Amino acid sequence: MEKNKKETKWPWEDIFGDYSLVPVPNHAQKSGVSMLFVLAGIIATVAVLMGGSALGTQFNVNDAVKAIIGGCAVLTFIGGLIAYIGQQAKSTTYICLRYSFGMQGSQLVGSLLGGFIALGWFAVQTWMFGLIVSSIAPGYWWSSIGFASIWGGLLMMTTAYIGFKALTWLSYLAVPFFILLCLVGLFIGVDKVGGFAEVFAMGNKSSATLYAGITQVIGMFIGAAILIPDILRFAKTGQSAVLAWVLNLALLGLMLIGAVIMTASTGAANIAESLILGGIGLGAFLFVFLGQWTTNDSNLYITALSFNTWIHVEKRYLTIAAGIVGTGIAAYVGFVEGSSLNPFIQFLTVLGTYVPAIGGIMIADYYLYRGVLKEPMNTRYNMNPGMTFSKLNWIGLSMAVVGGYIGGSLVEIGIPAINSLVVAGGLYFVLSYLCDQIKIPREIGNHSINNQGI
Repeated sequence: MEKNKKETKWPWEDIFGDYSLVPVPNHAQKSGVSMLFVLAGIIATVAVLMGGSALGTQFNVNDAVKAIIGGCAVLTFIGGLIAYIGQQAKSTTYICLRYSFGMQGSQLVGSLLGGFIALGWFAVQTWMFGLIVSSIAPGYWWSSIGFASIWGGLLMMTTAYIGFKALTWLSYLAVPFFILLCLVGLFIGVDKVGGFAEVFAMGNKSSATLYAGITQVIGMFIGAAILIPDILRFAKTGQSAVLAWVLNLALLGLMLIGAVIMTASTGAANIAESLILGGIGLGAFLFVFLGQWTTNDSNLYITALSFNTWIHVEKRYLTIAAGIVGTGIAAYVGFVEGSSLNPFIQFLTVLGTYVPAIGGIMIADYYLYRGVLKEPMNTRYNMNPGMTFSKLNWIGLSMAVVGGYIGGSLVEIGIPAINSLVVAGGLYFVLSYLCDQIKIPREIGNHSINNQGI
């Protein structure tokens, strides 16, 4: 009875599913453990371990560990701040973007995030699924990179179609298995060289700078750090949301270190091949299948949320459309590029260089600009039916472009991800404050939302 009373008082109507355009109601919030497993499902992916293998081919184990710790520290800071914003707003990334970019600006930026980052990751990881299936079961038409990308992508699309509940339960199943198999592979590798001390002692001088290694680690997960409100809006408290993110970044670091050690001890750059060398053929296949499945569920889920801000149909239809497009891209790369890692490297480079500018503006708007306006923390980003947003915040949109270009392309010192975030966020805050002081409008047009979030 009490639950029904609370539901009656909720002023929103969720017509598109999964609260994509409205705040998450209290009765739909999840426990910290649930959030931990869903995030772990995003991290438990072959792409992360292949990224670790890439580090292992460039650095000795000691230098690789330093790069991983440095990159994860930066990601923890950025993602923790944005995770708190998402939980307090109880809204998707794209709703949170309305405050600093305006309604139409948020649709543009949100579609860029969903269409390029999340859908791009779906395509990359579906192609990677095909790549590893091909190495596990070579010589068959169905296991060629292109064909395996097609049937793998379509299978991964199924649970994302069902929604967040399926995502949670699949993570409960896949994540423990994934971590267990990683540990088995790690100890097989360590046993091959005679112990951990021998692993850390082996390896030649690193062929890349520590600086480059940190940049690579940030590039691997900066997209997730900015899009994390899509998942952690379901958390019950801001503290549990931040804690879930921090613990999963610790897991990310451990997985990367494990991949580096497996690479150093077995000499195989492909993680599945490392497991096969240890005699875990079927386990390697299940590891690839479940790890990619949980992550690509999340990628499609986030993509659908982003396009739902301006394509007002049920989220499941957008999920199907995104899955078909992403699978098509993965198949094309598989048939044309084959096993070349160049598309993956180029994708990570763009993400790590320019995308952090958007996160910088979100952080600057919520913590700095609204702090100067003395807006109480517990009322920031509290959306209500009838609330008025600008149609376009010209400072937010322009500084995302300018900050990304200056920080990512013009500044030649420092880490590009940090440069883009700081330059974009700093310019946004300064210009917003100055415009308020000299009475220059920072926003164009007005739009009042209804109880459906439109």
